[in-house]
Amino acid sequence: MERILGLTLTKKSIKICEVGIKKGKISILNLKERIISGVFGKELENSIKRFLKQSRVKTKNVSFGIFEEDIMVRVNDYPKMPEEDLKKIVLDEISNYKIFEGDFPVINLIKLKEIENRIRYLLVIIPRKKVEEKLNFLKKIGLNPVNIDIPSFASFRANKIFRKEYFKGNGVFTFIGENKTTLIFFTNGEPLILREFEIGLNSLTENFDQFRTEISNTISYFSREEKKNIEKIIVTGIENGVEEVSQKLKETFGIEILLGAPLSDMPLYFSSSIGLSLFNYEDKLKIDIIPKDIKEKAKDEFKLFMLLLSTTILGFFIISLSIYLIDSIKVTSESIKNIKDNLKSVESSIISLKDIEKKYSEALNKQKEIDEIVNKFILNEKSSYINAIYSLRGDIKIVNLNESSNNFTLNILSNGFNPIFDFVDNLKNSELFREIKIDGMSRNSDGTCNAIIQIVGGKWWQESMFQK
Repeated sequence: MERILGLTLTKKSIKICEVGIKKGKISILNLKERIISGVFGKELENSIKRFLKQSRVKTKNVSFGIFEEDIMVRVNDYPKMPEEDLKKIVLDEISNYKIFEGDFPVINLIKLKEIENRIRYLLVIIPRKKVEEKLNFLKKIGLNPVNIDIPSFASFRANKIFRKEYFKGNGVFTFIGENKTTLIFFTNGEPLILREFEIGLNSLTENFDQFRTEISNTISYFSREEKKNIEKIIVTGIENGVEEVSQKLKETFGIEILLGAPLSDMPLYFSSSIGLSLFNYEDKLKIDIIPKDIKEKAKDEFKLFMLLLSTTILGFFIISLSIYLIDSIKVTSESIKNIKDNLKSVESSIISLKDIEKKYSEALNKQKEIDEIVNKFILNEKSSYINAIYSLRGDIKIVNLNESSNNFTLNILSNGFNPIFDFVDNLKNSELFREIKIDGMSRNSDGTCNAIIQIVGGKWWQESMFQK
């Protein structure tokens, strides 16, 4: 049985949902909450560790709900184009946002709808440092992060799975967070438009009139844009206090108001944790905030661990064998002393061993000569390879170049992002390299841009190593 832990953390509490999935059947194994407070640090880490232990959580694999203030969510229409070109446009659009200053954004693009020659995209963007911060936090409390998601999306997912009847026809799913409210307009469960505004549970009481107006205006826009009338409003949230809001909305709009509680016998604020644990079940609003290179790094670390483990086991085996051989030599030495008749035979064996040692020494010397020739060849090839990189640099400046094994790491500086992309295209078009990837980019305060590019050598490297 596959187990996943869904975890949401607010300034007031922590909520967990541990599910087991076997042959497509979902089992809720653990559903708990605890009042908790504090900032990220040792005290909070220890509190969560104790809570997980007392809750008898059986899995380390966790799907975590990112904080709403850490992430940017937008819906925009763009002309049809390759996704890589679209990412460049989005990157340019957000480059001046303060949240991304000195950092590289993680971008998720989700197609919502095609409209003639344009496509409506849901943009989910977060600074990479925020992702790394949450990943490190989860690892410190002993968990293995397999997914980072948005609580409002997770709540939408949980209700779709457990309350299918709510999503027939046209409606708006309203998720009230601590400081933001998310509206997801749907038709038969398919999300069409998404909007966020800066009113949440912490400020709802004093801003209810504005809250109601924001929902009303967005419903009017949806009805005009999609030519569909809203039949129902599903209301849920991250904490207590949603029930009385739903009653006020019913009095305002006079349409069906449903409480978004996936499980009828549990509070609706568990919806995000439940949805997080079921992230693999989403077909439309499935995002992947963890960058691909971080996931690959985790796999490499596991491979390294297995390699070290095998090396350790092999080491113990060699040590045990050596001890056995040493004991055997001692027994043999004692036997030689007592059996004089075999002395001549042993002396002959020693002479033979000396001859073998001499031949082995000669073979080693020849191998050293071959290694020197091969190393000179590889050195010449590396120089040619570095010259090729410099010849393709275009309008960028190579600040630093490091080489390790078959990898080249370049730290480059340019007047914008486009020269960096042109340089990468030049490298690819040269067909000299097996792999080229941008490891990170950032815009400096003076308008210049930095980037780190990883290059893996081409066929000449494989052939040289094979010959060696």
